[in-house]
Amino acid sequence: MHGALKPGGVLCMEGYHLDQLNFKTGGPGHPDLLYTEEALKMELGNPWSTAIFQQAHRQIKEGPYHDGPSSTLQIFTRV
Repeated sequence: MHGALKPGGVLCMEGYHLDQLNFKTGGPGHPDLLYTEEALKMELGNPWSTAIFQQAHRQIKEGPYHDGPSSTLQIFTRV
């Protein structure tokens, strides 16, 4: 992802956190396809000037297979 952004570029993303397995309200059912802050930091490396990670528990209503309480990991970072 880092190479795809221009200097000063911003990455903003949200994915299901590993805790989502406890909710069963959507998202991947395999732990390797879910995020943790530690794993995402290792994956992204260290070229980012600022990074804000936030685990959020929130209601998702995105259709019959993604409906109810969920656990997501949100990241905002700049190259």
